[in-house]
Amino acid sequence: VVIFFGDLATFEHVMGVLQCQSIERTPWHRFQFVIFVMGLFHLKMACADAIWRIFIEPKLLQEDTNSLMAHLALNHPWETGKIGTNPGFRRMHEVIVHDGLALRLNTWTTELQNRDLTTTSLHDYAETAPTQQQIKEISNRLARFYVAGGDVDIYALRSQSPQRRDTQNENVVFALNQGDIGRVETLFPLWISIFQGTGKHKYSAHMIKFLMDVHFVYPDRLRKAVGHNVLVNPTGLPGKFRGVDWVEESMINLYTKHTFGGSGSNYTKKRVIDESTLIKIHHSRHDNIEQNF
Repeated sequence: VVIFFGDLATFEHVMGVLQCQSIERTPWHRFQFVIFVMGLFHLKMACADAIWRIFIEPKLLQEDTNSLMAHLALNHPWETGKIGTNPGFRRMHEVIVHDGLALRLNTWTTELQNRDLTTTSLHDYAETAPTQQQIKEISNRLARFYVAGGDVDIYALRSQSPQRRDTQNENVVFALNQGDIGRVETLFPLWISIFQGTGKHKYSAHMIKFLMDVHFVYPDRLRKAVGHNVLVNPTGLPGKFRGVDWVEESMINLYTKHTFGGSGSNYTKKRVIDESTLIKIHHSRHDNIEQNF
C-alpha cells in the first residue's frame, strides 16, 4: 500500500488515473495499492476560508458592533479593506488567532470582575498569586458558560458579549499542531456542517469519506498507518506538527515551482522537471551558506 496525500485537486487526478486503469487485469496495473488521504493543511486553509465566508463576507454582518469586522477595525485597522475582499490564508489565520486571544483575555477579565469588583485587570489578579487549582477552576467555568454549546440559542447569543461566542477554527489548529489526530476527527462533524452551509461541499464530502474509510473500511493495520502518518513533525519540537501536504507545498513545490523553477521565458515545464532533481543540492547549499557566512 502507498498512502498518497494531497489536496482535493490531487484527489481528482488520482481518481482519474484509477478509473482509467480500472480495466487492467492485475491489481498492480490497476493501481489498487494507492490509498489517497486528504491533506489536513489544505483542510485548515478551508476552515479559515469558511470563517471568512460566515463572519466577514456578508456586508450586512459587518455593521454589527460585535462582528469580526468590528474587531478587525481595532486589531488590524489598516487591513480591513484587504481582509474584507480577499485576505488569503495567512492573513485570515492571523486574524482568527489574534481575535481569539483578545476575546479569551476579555473573557477572563469579565469573569474575574464578576467575582471581585476590585479586580480591574488581569495584572491585578496575577498579583494575588492564584494557585493552579484556582486557575483551573476558572478555566473550567469559562469553558462551560462562555463557549457556545449544543443547547445554546445562537439568535439570543448575538445580543450578548462577543467573548461568549466561540470560533472552532482554533480548535482544529491546536489539535493539528499537537498532532492529536483523534481530536481532529472529533471536530469533523461540526466542520462538515459548516462546509455544507458555506458552499464547500467537496470538503464536506471528503471529510465524510475520510471518516468512513478510517473507521469502517480500512483494516486495522492500514487504519493505524493513516493515523500515524497523516501528521508529521519535521522539527521534532512540541506543538509543531504539520500536515503531510504542508511539507509537500513548502519543502517541495515551493522550491520546485517558484524558487528554482526559473522565471520569465525560462519558467517552463521542462525547466521545472530538469531542476527538480537538484532541489536537495540547492537546499543544502543555501543551508551551508546561512550557517557559515
